Amino acid sequence: MEINLANKVALITGSSQGIGAATAVLFSKLGAKVIITGRKEDLLAKVGQECEQVSPSKEKPLIVKADLSKEDEVKKLADTTLAKYGGIDILVNNVGFGSSYNFDHPKFMEGYDAVHQLNVRSVVQLTNLLIASLKERQGTVINVSSVAGIRPFGFFMSYCMSKAALDMFTRCLAQDVAPHVRVNSLNPGPVETQFRENLLGGPPTVLSDPGRNTALGRVGTSDEMAKTIAFLASDAANNMTGSIVVSDGGSIITRPK
Repeated sequence: MEINLANKVALITGSSQGIGAATAVLFSKLGAKVIITGRKEDLLAKVGQECEQVSPSKEKPLIVKADLSKEDEVKKLADTTLAKYGGIDILVNNVGFGSSYNFDHPKFMEGYDAVHQLNVRSVVQLTNLLIASLKERQGTVINVSSVAGIRPFGFFMSYCMSKAALDMFTRCLAQDVAPHVRVNSLNPGPVETQFRENLLGGPPTVLSDPGRNTALGRVGTSDEMAKTIAFLASDAANNMTGSIVVSDGGSIITRPK
C-alpha cells in the first residue's frame, strides 16, 4: 500500500522531537506541506532541515515556535498556519506531557492543572480554531493519546485522566463533524522517546525497562507511530472515524511483571 500526502497541508504539534518529529519528517517525505511547532528553536531547526532534505520538492516546513500551554500562543499557531497556506488538511495533535506526582503529593493539583491545560485544553482550542478550514477541505484530525487513557497507572493519574479525556474528545468530535472531517486517535504504549526521560520519578521497572511489560518484549519506536499516523491521515483510512487505534506491543494484554 502506497500512501500519498502530496500537497496536503499538515500541522503536527509537539514536533521538535519524538513521535511528532518522526511524523513531520515522514509527512514531508510523502509530499505534504508541513507545519512544525514546539518550544525549542534548535530542535525545531534540526527537524526542519530533515523535513526539507526528504521532501520530494525540497519543501521547507513552516516553523512556529510556540508554547501551547498558553492560549494566545495556540491562537498564534492557528493564525500563522491559515495565513501561510489558506487552509489545512491534516491536524496531528501530538503535544503532551506527564506528571508522576502521587495523589497525596503536595504538588498533585499543580501537576494536574498543567497536564490538563496542555494535553486536553490546548488540543480542544487548536482544533476549534481550525475546524472550519478542516471541514471546508474535508480534512482529518489525528489525536495522539496513550494506552494510559484506556488502562490505569496510578502513579500517572493526571496523565491517564488527560488521555481518557482526549479519547472521548476524539469520539465526540468525530460524531459532531462527520461526514466532513474524520477524527481518529492513536494510542501508543511505551515508545522510546524523550517523554520518559522528562517524567518526574516513577517506578523504576516501568521507566527503565518498559519493554518487560509488553507481549512483544520491546518498546515501540517513533517511526512506527509515525507510519500509523500517516495511514490514518491518508485515503487508505477513508472509512475510519471515531476509532481508537492502539499500538502498544501488547502491553494492554500483558500481566505486569
